[in-house]
Amino acid sequence: MAKELNMQFSGRIGPLVGCLRNGKYYYRSRPAKVRQTKATKASSNIFAQASMAGKIIRSFLQQSIPNPKDIQMQRRLVGCISNWLRLSKGQPLPTTADIPFVNHFNFNLAKLLEETWRLSPGFTVTGPGIAKLYMPAFVPTKAIKAPANTTHIQLCISAVALRLNNNSSFGNQSLIIDMAYNDTLQPAHSIALPLQTEPGNILIAALQIQYRFVKGNQLTYLKPEKHPAAIVGAVCL
Repeated sequence: MAKELNMQFSGRIGPLVGCLRNGKYYYRSRPAKVRQTKATKASSNIFAQASMAGKIIRSFLQQSIPNPKDIQMQRRLVGCISNWLRLSKGQPLPTTADIPFVNHFNFNLAKLLEETWRLSPGFTVTGPGIAKLYMPAFVPTKAIKAPANTTHIQLCISAVALRLNNNSSFGNQSLIIDMAYNDTLQPAHSIALPLQTEPGNILIAALQIQYRFVKGNQLTYLKPEKHPAAIVGAVCL
């Protein structure tokens, strides 16, 4: 015969979970263990890989990202990496010189790089341990759309090599090209980027344009939200 027990508790005892609400105790049984399907496990694994890759990209490309701590940007980046990984449907990732969804990712949706800069940089692997970012010759005032009163611009370039399921960098590089915003022809640039080029590595290059103007007797930067920035090269080896 069952016996009535005068026992009240909040928390978990065995299969029961109790809580106090509005002066009354309520109890329920613990939910059964949830078993993930193969599809759920695969999706979780993709998200974990994309999150790790996104973290490495943000960490080593900070110089080329207007606001690396922007949560919405972080989520968009992870989403784009996830979309690319899902294309392989569990198979080994194919080599590509133009990673879908990832290449041309804009870090600042308010200022899209392709609407600001009329050039299309080329990013290629040119030999063991070396990738190159190529920019053709251009006239700043004709190739780059800048806010009024801009007197100088900076091209902030960063690159990193990474590998899925690994939280390390396999080479990274950052540099700044400073120039006056005028009608003077700028020479072509072929920028060597020392990155490990072993099969399975992912190479990412990004570029941010920063605007400067004279305020008083000093050069001053515009606010970060005014700067266009995007991934300009994404290669899977």
